[in-house]
Formats: sequence, structure tokens, C-alpha cells
Amino acid sequence: MYPLQRLWHLPLDMWNKLPLRIDLPIPYLQIDIVFVNDPGQIKILRGDADCGRMHQVPSEQQPGWAHYFFKGTRFHDTAHDAWFIAMEGQEGTADYERRKECVAACLKNEWYSSDDVKKVAELLKSGASDEALAEAMVPIINSRFLQGHKPIPGSIAQDAKAMLNSPVDMLKPGAYEKAVAAGRNVIGFCSASEPIKGLKEVDVAHNIGAAANEVVKTLATLRDNATCKDLDELFTRSENTPTPAVPRVALAASKFGGLLSYPAKPGKTVFFLNISKAAGMERSLFWTFGTGVPERSCPFKPFMMSFLKDVQKQLQP
Repeated sequence: MYPLQRLWHLPLDMWNKLPLRIDLPIPYLQIDIVFVNDPGQIKILRGDADCGRMHQVPSEQQPGWAHYFFKGTRFHDTAHDAWFIAMEGQEGTADYERRKECVAACLKNEWYSSDDVKKVAELLKSGASDEALAEAMVPIINSRFLQGHKPIPGSIAQDAKAMLNSPVDMLKPGAYEKAVAAGRNVIGFCSASEPIKGLKEVDVAHNIGAAANEVVKTLATLRDNATCKDLDELFTRSENTPTPAVPRVALAASKFGGLLSYPAKPGKTVFFLNISKAAGMERSLFWTFGTGVPERSCPFKPFMMSFLKDVQKQLQP
């Protein structure tokens, strides 16, 4: 398909209420991105075997922009070509299930202390910076994933904050180079500190990054809504969900039941599923912490909601 034909599809797709597709035949970058906001459309893709997780396509065969972007994120350990659990194309395999169950067991078997709750509440009351909150939350959540509960220094929390969270972050001058260097530091720390049996370095690195970024953002929302009577509802509002979107990749030349006006390119068409908008539309925490169904729910969901509710109690006058 020629570039002008691709452009012609944009107004037609909008008219037919199809997802926005940006298909730019730029050499090496191979940009073909589909933004999916509607929960019903996300559900179609979620149940389609031709739409998979990023690592169902070998890293070296992914689009150039994706390979470049994920190198600066907490989702991919480029040195070992290992991906965070939720990006793996191994759902149902022994390795995938073992890693997922290991995280869930760590969170279930070891909760958090009342001192942890009080410490974070005091930081919020004092108007502490995001950096200070990150340095507090990273070890509270992540030391459990390291052999011997090794302490996690503040420098690692700050490196985790510097890693990319979205492709837009790459547009900031110097941000990409800083993110790649920070990622090497975090992965190096996780490797030297030895993850507990069953996890990979990238699993711990991802969770450190999530604590330093998404959890800090969530705590700031809690601080600004300390008297809210329904935290479940608060964190299903689109503007308050910690994770805006999750990526998926086309595995076949499919139109996915008419969601696309022309077929996807296998291994090159990447979907961004806007779970934050879906959460806001359906008012479900299963979108806030997953892709809308219990079986895809993030194991951090019960831990985080309990922690937030306990911190909220400490914020009350």
C-alpha cells in the first residue's frame, strides 16, 4: 500500500469509528501503530490469537522504533534479551507461570509493616518530592524479590525514575541516553543482588521502575484525594490509573474482525491498548491492573489497594 493510500484510510477509519492507525513507511523505523481506546475493541484483540505480547516476535524482528524504544525501558533487558513477564509470549508455559506465581507468592506471603505505612503517610503529609517517595517505596515493595532482602539504595530508585515510560519520553533532549545508562545500572544492580529463585533480573528491574514511577504517581493522587470515600472508584478514573496503555503486536496479516481497514503487518503492527480509558468507561479495577478480566489481573492489585487504603487512614486528621 502506497503512502497516500494509507493517509486516505485515516478519515475513513475515523468515520467508521475504527482505532487510529499511524502507518508511516519510514526505513528502519517501520512505524505502524494502532491506538485502541474502546473496551469492546480491546476485548476483541485480547481474545484473538493473532494479537500477541511483544516477545512472541523475536526481539531482532520487531519494528526498529520498538527495538530502539524498549532498550531504554524497564521492560527489556537487552544484554540477556529477557523481557518482563507481561511482555513474554510464553503464557501457559512452565517458565511464564513460575515467574508469575513467584511474584504473587512474594506479595501474598509478605505484606508490608505498619511502619511502612506511617513512613509513606508522613512523607505525603510533608509534601515530599517524587524522588523522596520513590526512595521510600522502592525498597518497601522490591527488597522481597532479592536474595536476603538486600537493601536497595536511593541511587537505584533515581535510576529507575530516569527510564522511559512512553515513546514520547524519547523526545526530551538527552532523555534517551540517560534512560539507557540508567537501565544498565538497574539491571546490573539486580544481577549483583541476585533475584530470588524463579525470577529474572528484568522482573525485579521492572518492579523497581514501577514503584519509582507508577506507584509514586498513585500516591500523589491519593494525597490530593485523601478524603475520597471510594478509592476503588478513584483509581478507575482514566486520569488516575497508573498504567495508561499496554502494547501488543500483530502475529498475522489480519484485520481483526474489521477493527483494521487493511491487514496488519505480522511482527510490525503494534497495538497500544488504552487500558486507562477502558478503566474509566467500565469503572473496573481489572482494567486499572490488567486488561479487564480477573485472569489477566496484575498480582500487585490486592497489595497496592490494601496499602493505599491503609495510607489513607494515616492521612486523616
